[in-house]
Amino acid sequence: MRHTGIPIALAALSTAVLAACGGSSEPAHPPAADTGRAQAIAHNMLSAYNTGDYQALSRDWAGPVRFVIRERTFQRFRDKNLPVTGRFTRLISVAPAPGQQDTDHVSYQVRARFERLDSALFTMTLSADNAQVEGVEFHPQG
Repeated sequence: MRHTGIPIALAALSTAVLAACGGSSEPAHPPAADTGRAQAIAHNMLSAYNTGDYQALSRDWAGPVRFVIRERTFQRFRDKNLPVTGRFTRLISVAPAPGQQDTDHVSYQVRARFERLDSALFTMTLSADNAQVEGVEFHPQG
C-alpha cells in the first residue's frame, strides 16, 4: 500500500501509548485475552473500517488509545486508504505475535484481505487482564 503516512503516524502514536502504559518484560502467564477474543475484536474493527463507524471501531479500546486515535484521525485514515484497499472482506489469520508478550499485554498479528489488497498486516496489543486494545500498529507492507 503506497499511502503509508497516516498508518505510520498511527503506529507511532500507538507505540507511544504502549510505552506510556509500561509493562513487565517477564514471560506472560496465560492472558484473559485469548486468540478468539482477539479475532472478534479485529473483525469488529475491520468491519467498522468498512462502514466508517468510529463508535464500533473503538468499542474495545482502552481510554489512551481513544485519546490518540480520535474519530477525525480515523475518518482521515479511512478516506485516504479505502479507495486504495477497498472494503475489508475477511480475516486471514490472527495469531500471537512472537516475542511481544509480557505479564500485562498480549500482542496479536492480524492479517486481513481487502477488495484491492490481498493481504494487510497490523499488530494489535490487548491488556492481559481485560482484553482492551492498548495499541494498534499498522504495517504498510502486509
